[in-house]
Amino acid sequence: MQLAEAATRAEELARSGGAERELAELRASWDDEIEAAARSGDYRVRGQAYRAIAQFRFRQKLELLRRGLEDESAGARGSALIALRSLSSDHPGDVNGFRPLLNELAKRDPNAAVRRLAILCLENGTADRGSIQLLDGIAGDDEADRDVRETARKVSAALLKKSRAKSLAREAGIRRSGFPPLGSPPPAGHVPKGVGCAAATAPLLRCQRLRAIRPMRRATVSNTL
Repeated sequence: MQLAEAATRAEELARSGGAERELAELRASWDDEIEAAARSGDYRVRGQAYRAIAQFRFRQKLELLRRGLEDESAGARGSALIALRSLSSDHPGDVNGFRPLLNELAKRDPNAAVRRLAILCLENGTADRGSIQLLDGIAGDDEADRDVRETARKVSAALLKKSRAKSLAREAGIRRSGFPPLGSPPPAGHVPKGVGCAAATAPLLRCQRLRAIRPMRRATVSNTL
């Protein structure tokens, strides 16, 4: 069995569900072969190795994809990006870990297809402001490839939507809890849920005591003089 055939079999097992043990055994059997293929002098073999990492669901070899994203071959870089996009579809943290490199590929890679794949990978990550600004800049660059600009525009819109949804969910949670966001003062006259009136009015009482003490101190000083 060749690596391509084993990777196809691993993909079938991963999609079927319930065959994790068999899939794990297959990973163990092909571990060394994938490592060797990723270091091959043939860019086609390297590309096959990067794609196999995703087909095997080989999350332990995510760092090997970093080597692929920095490969001299555009084809190998593209294969590594396809693998990363597949693995990060339900693991946003994978994209966050590669974000600086993905941003660089999206902005500067000389191959338009690689740039587009890097942009698509960013869609699986969190709504990072820096990445959104980068994508907006690419979308507005008249000198960039048309497909790259269109992909950047769509991914930027998707990340903004994700960011708004997260903000709305956070605000809804705050309203349900009755507490304001950390670092913000409560509105005047508002006693947060779970906080007693005594605790809420304590600062006001301290202020009133200080105002009462100050005239007494001034009177004492005057009598002394």
